[in-house]
Amino acid sequence: MPISIERVRINDAQKFAKLKTDWEHLQEGLEMTVYQTYDWNWLLYQEWKKSFLNKISSEVNVYVVQDNSIVVAILPIIVQRYKTKTKWFGRDKGLYLLGHGSYSDYLNLVYCDISDMIMDKIIEKICNDYPNLHLIISDVREDVFLCFYLKRKGIIPIKESVAVSVKMLETVSQYDACISKNTRQNLRTASNRMRKENINYELSVLGEIHETELLYELRRIHINRMKIKNMKDMDLLHKISSYIRISTRIYKEINNNIIYSSMQMMSNSCLVIVKLNSKIIGYLYGLRDRKTIRIMQNCFIDEYKFYSPLFRGAYDFILQCYENKEIEEVDFTRGNEDYKYKLAGTEIKLYEYII
Repeated sequence: MPISIERVRINDAQKFAKLKTDWEHLQEGLEMTVYQTYDWNWLLYQEWKKSFLNKISSEVNVYVVQDNSIVVAILPIIVQRYKTKTKWFGRDKGLYLLGHGSYSDYLNLVYCDISDMIMDKIIEKICNDYPNLHLIISDVREDVFLCFYLKRKGIIPIKESVAVSVKMLETVSQYDACISKNTRQNLRTASNRMRKENINYELSVLGEIHETELLYELRRIHINRMKIKNMKDMDLLHKISSYIRISTRIYKEINNNIIYSSMQMMSNSCLVIVKLNSKIIGYLYGLRDRKTIRIMQNCFIDEYKFYSPLFRGAYDFILQCYENKEIEEVDFTRGNEDYKYKLAGTEIKLYEYII
């Protein structure tokens, strides 16, 4: 039988749930990350559905590809029919992979094995279904089929960014040898400052959590950190812009927060908590796939930055991973923040394309 491609309009949760069996089979493909799993995309769909603006301006479609009646690929997209883009939120008119603009750090189709011919047919089908809309494919890792395919087709990326991860070496000694002398000194300084002031430092690693008070505390820390990072007080116009941006993000943090949903629902959650004198002052949160932990949030209470608590915590967490032979990589995902490189992180390029 020839290859067939079905467009499934997801207008209720039951339609999405019907894809679960095939999806969970395909998510085992070697190029898949946690962001291609059914459970994560279920949360993405729930996040999309809870937004009134999304529901009146866009829809979620899933393209299901069959070869000889066997599902070989799944591609979830957002069809943005009307422009909602402002300075602070929203999307331009177009077609986007589900997860665009969210905490999904790496976007891709869902597949175990795929060919140029199948990809040609997927692109052709999408273009025929939506001839007046561009397909925007963002956050594509340079080491996956989709990136190689688009390059072979001569499609030039419109944007380039990076993600940074720390790969485990044979021993802790080898890892420490990769860290600069200055960074090792900074780590010692952080410990010495705490010791000098009789501050007790604790690191704990948790999985899926359900304690309401803990969730509220983590959210409070993240909101306050977000306020500090986004507040611009150069002039009145920037203050107003910052206030709108912050207010919008706080509303989403409280009412439609995929991170805190995943903390409660995903068994592959990894929450690294740093306490000083028994008080939570920061955390790292991520999800595990195979032998990699993908860190998506790193935040702390700003008044404790003198002690570099999360830098120390990230380093100690990496050392703990050496004790767990099942972990081969701590991926700090998108962004070129300096601390990732200081922890001996290496880059991988991410690209954005328009078709």
